[in-house]
Amino acid sequence: MPPIRVAVLAFDGVSLFHLSVPGMVLGTAQSTPDEPYYQVNYCAEVPGMVSSDQGLGLSVSSGLELMHTADVIIIPAWGDQSVVASPTLVQALQLANAQGKLIVGLCLGAFVLGDAGLLDEKEATTHWAARDEFARRFPSARFRPQALYVCADNIITSAGTVAAIDCCLHLIRQRLGADVANRTAKMLVTPPHRQGGQAQYVEHTVPQLSSETHLSEVLAWARTHLASDLSLDVLADRAKMSRR
Repeated sequence: MPPIRVAVLAFDGVSLFHLSVPGMVLGTAQSTPDEPYYQVNYCAEVPGMVSSDQGLGLSVSSGLELMHTADVIIIPAWGDQSVVASPTLVQALQLANAQGKLIVGLCLGAFVLGDAGLLDEKEATTHWAARDEFARRFPSARFRPQALYVCADNIITSAGTVAAIDCCLHLIRQRLGADVANRTAKMLVTPPHRQGGQAQYVEHTVPQLSSETHLSEVLAWARTHLASDLSLDVLADRAKMSRR
């Protein structure tokens, strides 16, 4: 079968990691070494040199017209989510959506899809650190801050940074089946599907204990001995109190 055509958007300040993930993951999915399942190309609003977040310059020869012939469109993590996508980019994405193309927003790239109105009344996610701004900017989206990636019809969004790999593996699984996705993950030496959601990565501050709390020293000791027996009897003995 002909390869699935993928257009990845490049822009000044683009994450070099996120720009590489679709080509790395989707490019690893091959039926034979000479027959890739995906053909990954890159486009920019204005073809030419684009600077990445790592300071490396990238030459992009295609404009947004590449989206017209693509089967899948991927927007990497947007450099600054407070910067609204341009009318030209919004129009290109809306046209692609009207044509039923698969459109993916990796990490903060979900903000671009939101700017284009593609997340209205749809489930979506993004990096946990931007969850409050996302919920404020796109109140019509059904935000799922716990998920590593979310599929809503032809729209897919992923959580922060490395979740882009999970998302691209899902694209393979969705289109080509679990066997191809598992084989690709094995080549990449990464789990084919991670359990849990991004909530496990959210920063939680350790609560400050009041110096007047009678059990503060016991609780502080318990935190440094989480692998030990922390039964009620042990804690009571440590506090020099009765079990009751």
